[in-house]
Parts: sequence; structure tokens; C-alpha cells
Amino acid sequence: MKLIFSFILSLFICLGISAQPGYYFNTIFSAGQNPGNLNNDPEEPLGFTAGYDTLISANAAIGYSPIQTIPFVFDFNGAPVISYKVSISGVLTFTTSTTLLPSSTNDTIPNSSIPNSSIMIWGLQKQLGDDAIAAQTYGNAPNRQHWIKFLSYSAPGAIGQQWTYWSIVLEETTNRIYIVDERTFNTPLTLTIGIQVNDSTAYQYTRAPLTPSFNTNGATVNDASDNVYHKFIPGSRPVNDAELVSLGLNPTEISPVTVTGIIKNSGTDTLKSVVVYWRVRGNSTINRDTLSLSLPPQFTSSFSHGINLVAIAGQFYDIEVWTSMPNGFVDGDNLNDSLKGQVFIMTGNTVQRNTIIEHFTTTLCRFCPDGDLLADHLNNNVQNIYATSIHSCFFTDSMTNTEATDLCSVFGINTAPVAMVNRKLFNGETSVALRKNALAYPNWATASWGTRSLSQSTTGAIVDVNVYGSYNPVSRVLNATVDA
Repeated sequence: MKLIFSFILSLFICLGISAQPGYYFNTIFSAGQNPGNLNNDPEEPLGFTAGYDTLISANAAIGYSPIQTIPFVFDFNGAPVISYKVSISGVLTFTTSTTLLPSSTNDTIPNSSIPNSSIMIWGLQKQLGDDAIAAQTYGNAPNRQHWIKFLSYSAPGAIGQQWTYWSIVLEETTNRIYIVDERTFNTPLTLTIGIQVNDSTAYQYTRAPLTPSFNTNGATVNDASDNVYHKFIPGSRPVNDAELVSLGLNPTEISPVTVTGIIKNSGTDTLKSVVVYWRVRGNSTINRDTLSLSLPPQFTSSFSHGINLVAIAGQFYDIEVWTSMPNGFVDGDNLNDSLKGQVFIMTGNTVQRNTIIEHFTTTLCRFCPDGDLLADHLNNNVQNIYATSIHSCFFTDSMTNTEATDLCSVFGINTAPVAMVNRKLFNGETSVALRKNALAYPNWATASWGTRSLSQSTTGAIVDVNVYGSYNPVSRVLNATVDA
């Protein structure tokens, strides 16, 4: 009888924890990844985000999306919800029967213009033809995330002058809500970031309604490496909670590797000590270090683990790092204690990098001969630069082919002459396809193709790649061997 009572009591407590009302929030500035690291898609306009369902298309009028079904069980403020709709002003509501439509002029919350049971990036506006709202689900049950993504939106009145990418994320099992700041070109934004339960209860980021985009590398970084996210967690903030925010592991390292990272005090007490562990995945050896701190609530601190990774050059290592026992107590939130990273161990030597210029051209393009001239000059006069022409990505002609058209579609190329240099997105550019920005002659080195390819050709490569083989022009069979 005692065992049955204990089981029922434990079940009641677990159900209570998973469905408790109220929220507290943490903002993560430097994780180097999206929450949970499930979404690794590029942050691009709707045409280049394969797998998303369009909720509001590029040509839709102002209003709400059709009602959407959440693909898993989700609790909002302690009660289950099964569907939602989203407005182009940046408000998602679980009150799908509402006709209350918030404008793009945002304010503090709670606010009578916001429907009950809503999540918001309030203050956005759809501006141009490629602006849209889309959704996609990542991960596997019971740890999925449902992303609702605002693609290329703007602040009110900033038509043609600004674009910004944000997402609202619903997480299965934890019932956490994330608001992800992905990319913004040309600030400022004055958004309201938060959750409104009803007219009297709301939880908002402290600076709302003047929340800017913290991620202002919109023109240069289209992945999660620089994303900022606001994490709304059901329940009350724990007393002791050491959060592992990010790891300082670079993609390539030289042995020995110092395991570093950032810890945040997400509890209510000052964080005075915490144990940090790391290990190589698949290795039974666990490395332990106790850190002494004096970290106030909501502050962060960098750390260097006392035990280094001694590794073999030429191999990849998957590293697992986690925290434990903040202030000597059991951590109040075990879901934010661990992170994983991968490093490739190199010798420290580099080899000459070969640079590839892929030049897009077509017969209907009057400036393309100048692009040909520039590509030919770089190909013939710089020893380790190689140029090739791809046809065609600007209108069509008799030489248009499927392979080139597909390549243009993937990279969003719709003009000529443009060129990709090592298919790299350079700082300050919005696309991998570069315009020349100057006539070829006599601007060989100062035209953008020249400056970008020369910078790449003088940057050492960490892997030496050699290709050799044979080609039979009759059978058209190519045999190639690649040594790295």
C-alpha cells in the first residue's frame, strides 16, 4: 500500500511540474547554435528554406494565417493547446477563435489589443514580395521543436530599407517557448518580446517594447552561429541553476586543446562554485574540475577547464561538456547543463589554397563579356586561381541547361554577370554570388571578384587535396582518385 501511494504521489508531482502555470525567462547571447541544436537550416528567404510549410505567403494581405495544428502535445501556461494562428504583426495566438488583430504598432504587455494566450515578436510588418511566414518541425519525439519563422520582415515604414528574421519555437515535453533573433540588416527595431496569458498577466523581455535585434550581422551571417534567443521556461526560477551557455571549441584546433566555455548563473542565489566535466564521446574517462566563482544571478563567466584534451592530428573528436552541483546542491534545471562540440585536430601547418571562380553568364547579358574578361585575366595571371563559366542564370537562351538552372535556384542567383568565389559568403555580402562592382579593365585586382579571390588564394588551407585519374572521351567515363 505504501508503494502504491508513493507511486501515485510521484506521478502527481511529475504531472504538476510539467503543467505548472507561469514563466521565467533567460536570454542567451552567445551559444553559437539554436536552442537544442536541432535547426541547422540556413536563414534565407522562403524560396530557399526547403521543407517549410507556408503559413502566410509573400502576396498575402494583412491578417492571420489559417489555423495550424501543433504536431505534438504542448502546454501553454499549464493548460494543453492543440492549434494556433499567427499574424503578420508578429503575434502567435492559441486563441484561434479571436477576431482581435494587433497592428504593427507595438506597446508594453499585458495589452488589450493582444488576444489571450499569445506569444509575440510584436512590431513586425510584411513589406516586400519575398516576405513570408513559414513553419517546420525538427527532431524526433519526444524532443521535437515546432518553428514558426518570420522571413525577411521589417519594422513598420522601413520598406526596402530593412529586413529581419525571427522565429517562435514550441518545444515538446519541456513546454518551453523560445523566441529566436536570427538576422537583421539595418536596425533599429522596437519589438515587444514576450508572452501574454490574459489582460492582467504577461511575461516580457525586460527591455520591451524597445527590444532591438541583438543579431545585426544580417548581411553576413545566415546560420545559427551568431543567433540570440529568449527562453521562456514554465514555473519559477530555481535557487541554484548553473547553465552551460556555450563552448569555446573551434572547428580546428592544435593539440593540446583547452576546453573552454561560458557559464551563466540562471538561479536566484549567487553562484559560488560549480563542477564542470568533459569527456570524448565513446571514451570512459571523465575529466572533472571545480570552479570557484562569485557570479550574481543572470551574469555570465568564461571558464577554462583544468584538464586539456591531448589529441592526435588528423582526427575528429566529439566533446561532451556538462555542469553539476552549483553551490554544492542539485541543479534546479538539468536541461541546460550540457553541450556538445566537435573539433578536428590539425598539425598547425597549411598548404596553398586553390581558389575557384564560378562565373555565371548568358548571351542576353550585355555586361557578361566584361565578366568573361575579368575571369579570364584572373585565371591566366594568378597561378592558383581557376575560373569556369556556368550558363545561364539570367533569362534563357539555347544553351540554358538544367544543371546550371538548379545551381542558380539553390544559391538564389537571378542575374548576370555574377561569380561565386569558393562558394563562400563573405563578410559584407548578402549572397555568395558577387557582382563585379567595377569594369574589368584596368581594375583586375580591385573588382570584387579580384579582391575576394585574391584574399582566398593567400589564405592557407588546413587540408592538402590532390586529384588524379583518367577520362575516356569515347565512353565518357571519368575515373578519379582524391587524396586528402
